[in-house]
Amino acid sequence: LISLQSLVQRCNMQQDMEHQQIVTEQQEQEWKSRYWNALEHKKFLEAVRVHGDRNFKAIAAYVGSRTATQVKTHAQKYFQKIERERVPME
Repeated sequence: LISLQSLVQRCNMQQDMEHQQIVTEQQEQEWKSRYWNALEHKKFLEAVRVHGDRNFKAIAAYVGSRTATQVKTHAQKYFQKIERERVPME
């Protein structure tokens, strides 16, 4: 027979392992997702052409590896860069 204490310990260990796995996956995703790679940016540009430059959820779904918030930030920085390059500095 398994004692109640033993069962609780197993349950706690399982929860700790699941929590650690989730934390590790989140840390890996944060590290991995900091910079946009060439394929992600290419998909971003394709999605902007299809869905427009403000439909962040649709763009994120098309890119596949980014959230709508990440897409919004990327779009803001990208369009600011384009504007800076377009307007000659005096």
